[in-house]
Amino acid sequence: MKKSDKMPKNTQNPYEEANLFSKLSYWWLHNLIQTGLKKEITEDDIYPAAKSHKSSEISKTFNKHWENEKKKSQPSFLNVIFKACGLSVLTFGFIGTSVKSLSRIVRPLFLGGLILYYTPTTDNSSNDISLGQAYIYATGIVLTTLLPLFLFHPMQLFYFETSMKIKVACTTLIYEKILRMSVCTVTDGINGQAANLLSNDIATFDYATCFLQELWVGPVEAILMGYFIYKEIGYHGLVGIGVMVTFIPFQAWIGKMSANIRLRTALRTDKRIKYMNEIIQGVQTVKMYALENIFGKHVNEIRTKELNAIKKSFFIKATLLSFHVLPQVAIFVSFVMYAYLSEDPITAKKAFIVIAYFNALRQSLIDFWPLAISSVAEGYVSCTRIEKFLLLDESKEKFNAIDPKINGFSNEIDSKKKTQKRITSKIVENDPKIVFKEATAYWVRDQKSQIAIKNIDMKLVGNQLVTIVGAVGSGKSSFLQTILGELELDYGSVDINGTLSYCSQEPWIFDASVKSNIIFNEVFDEERYQNILHICALEPDLAKLQYGDETIVGEQGTMLSGGQKARINLARTIYKKADIYLLDDPLSALDVNVGKFIFKNCIQKFLKNKLCVLVTHQMQYLSQAHHIIVMQMGGNVAIHGTYEKILSDPLLSKYIAVVSSSINTGEQTDHIEHDEQSNEKKKHDTSYNVVENNNNNSVSEINVKHTDNLVENVHERENNLMLEESTNVGSENRTQQPEKEGQSSGSVNINVYLGYFK
Repeated sequence: MKKSDKMPKNTQNPYEEANLFSKLSYWWLHNLIQTGLKKEITEDDIYPAAKSHKSSEISKTFNKHWENEKKKSQPSFLNVIFKACGLSVLTFGFIGTSVKSLSRIVRPLFLGGLILYYTPTTDNSSNDISLGQAYIYATGIVLTTLLPLFLFHPMQLFYFETSMKIKVACTTLIYEKILRMSVCTVTDGINGQAANLLSNDIATFDYATCFLQELWVGPVEAILMGYFIYKEIGYHGLVGIGVMVTFIPFQAWIGKMSANIRLRTALRTDKRIKYMNEIIQGVQTVKMYALENIFGKHVNEIRTKELNAIKKSFFIKATLLSFHVLPQVAIFVSFVMYAYLSEDPITAKKAFIVIAYFNALRQSLIDFWPLAISSVAEGYVSCTRIEKFLLLDESKEKFNAIDPKINGFSNEIDSKKKTQKRITSKIVENDPKIVFKEATAYWVRDQKSQIAIKNIDMKLVGNQLVTIVGAVGSGKSSFLQTILGELELDYGSVDINGTLSYCSQEPWIFDASVKSNIIFNEVFDEERYQNILHICALEPDLAKLQYGDETIVGEQGTMLSGGQKARINLARTIYKKADIYLLDDPLSALDVNVGKFIFKNCIQKFLKNKLCVLVTHQMQYLSQAHHIIVMQMGGNVAIHGTYEKILSDPLLSKYIAVVSSSINTGEQTDHIEHDEQSNEKKKHDTSYNVVENNNNNSVSEINVKHTDNLVENVHERENNLMLEESTNVGSENRTQQPEKEGQSSGSVNINVYLGYFK
């Protein structure tokens, strides 16, 4: 993918070299803050990621621990997180939390001593507090207030930094898991499940990391502060603490319920995303048969169940917030009992110390402790879901293979004979080759009826054009998937010598320029790139764009037609230097003339010194192929060989006619664009004529005799889907920048604050 030519001004993160004071005071950010005072902060002003924050380093550590964990009988992803980050979180978290707790415990004692100094003495009592001691108490109050203040934000930064590493590692592991999974193991809804894990589940690690220490802080502070309350007002204070402690089991039960609701919500979200993906994939059928209301009703039912689970989680949070009144009730009960049952008066010192302790208990025992329970529980649920996803099978579970040579599939093969051997190596001095040895594969594991290819035994060697034809569902794409290794073998082997480049049947375009989509991650070669544009018939399309090949395409850019996407997809495949090219029906979405031009110039000429395997439904190209493979239903190869060999068999000649008929009737949707153009074409007396389309733009059509001059004389009708505003072809600025998100700047009006306080 193309990187930006403009490098950021900051090449190093100042946090890496910051001292302790700079980290505690955030002084390392002062340059960025000064920049923000002078102008709007842009992407170039942001510091680059620290070395310890780079995904490559983080994922490397987690991958190492996860690979070791998978060797156990019961692997746990929680152990991986603990090994990678647990020690630092527990160590630094314990130190920081201990300092904070100690400050909250000692501060009321300093406050009591200072109040005692200002308390007027009577004839029978004296406070015995000197001025020096009063200064010490005052200094203690200041220090115990400032110390947690200085530690709070650095500790929060440390917690969020740790959770960021966990999230980055989880994201990497999930993506790598998806890439390793074969097409046989990718079940319906797997993409939705992965999206839910990446968008919702990993977000729970933020709160789980921040509130982890609060699990032990609440009970420990309750014990210590209860002791000091007991010293001030005796057992009467313990009654108030008992009022607060009584609700702890209820809070624990709520935390467990919160975890269950979180799991239920995640499962229902997975179901909704899976259902929506199925609807989107079949939206044409839904619209064709007017099934919108029926499917909409089902979606509403699923969404309602999901919202009910979300509502329950908010009810739980509201219940936890209602516990904030407990400290005031506890204080009231304690002082009422002390006033009626104790002979000692309530002094200012006792009142302030006890109230301060109860308020501190409110934070640790009422606010943070229940939140810690629910957050850690939700984090544990998310961790379990990620673990379950990472442990999904990456390959098919091998069932007892059936001998494909025997009719009826009655005899089983010895399990020792089964193999998944697949050798891929690049030997420059030898010709590329693909060798199938009795290869048999099933699409769906444990379902022998779902056969993909059956007993294929052939050898493709040298630089030649191999075409694969067959009826719909006969196994043409499965043939290529087996070569790629995406479809695992249940029997036999496939040996491959040479590097591969694959063009999928469904074009894939990402949000970037046309040039970036073609080059992808290869090294840019100007001469090869321009040649690719020509042989893939992309030059007329780029000529109509204001920014040429720098035009942004994809969901966030210029809309492309199906034919344009197919040609860019093909150009990306051809641009990569490989020994073997696998092309899965790249000509189906193209105009007849454009298809002929690409077949002649790209497939025949440009790839003449390569081993090219072409899946096609265009029977007119068979005579120009060196080797033809005819697939039949059930994944069998009916015959393979030269074109003359195919025609020599009268039965197979008739079979090819049947295949052509099946393609014409079964794959009309793949040729809608071509059919529409064919119906609109008119007879021409000259080599090409200029006709007016609906948008009054001139479109050149060319006679078949002049196919070699197609790029110069033909502008396909699909080009009209380009942006109408792209008319300034001669613009000096030939680089289109992605549309930036809007940003507002300025001061907040005083009326906003007045409206807020109202």
